[in-house]
Amino acid sequence: MINSLKDLELSEDDTLEMVNTKVNNCLNLSLEDMQISLQNSLQQRCEEVAQDYRLIAPYGDYGKSIEDTQQIAQFLKEEASQSKNWKLQYIQDHETNSNLIQFNFANLSVDEGDSCYGVVLVSKSGKIRHSFVHSA
Repeated sequence: MINSLKDLELSEDDTLEMVNTKVNNCLNLSLEDMQISLQNSLQQRCEEVAQDYRLIAPYGDYGKSIEDTQQIAQFLKEEASQSKNWKLQYIQDHETNSNLIQFNFANLSVDEGDSCYGVVLVSKSGKIRHSFVHSA
C-alpha cells in the first residue's frame, strides 16, 4: 500500500522494466496485470468501441485499412486486445478521487498507436478498480 504516487519513487529516466518493478514492489500489481485487464475490457466492449472508428490501419499499415464496423470489432477483439499491444504511456494521480492512481496506456496495434487508449484505475492498496478503453 502507498499513500501517494510519490511513494513509487518513479523517475523520468526509469525504463519500463524499472517502472514495473517499482509498481510491483509497492502495489503487488504488475503492468502485465493491467494489460490483461485492458485486454478483457476491450474484448467485452469491442463492438461499442468499433463504433468510434470510420476505419483503422492495423499496426499503422494503411494498405490494410479496415472500414467495415464488424471487421473493426473483430480486429479489436482478436488482435488489438492482446496484452502485448498495450504500452504504458504515463502514470498520474486520478483527477477527482485521491484514493486512485491512473495508469494510461496506448494500443500499438490500432493505426500508429495514437488512436486507441486504455486507462486502468488502481487503488493505493493495489487493487484494479476499473479498466476502460477509448478512442482518441
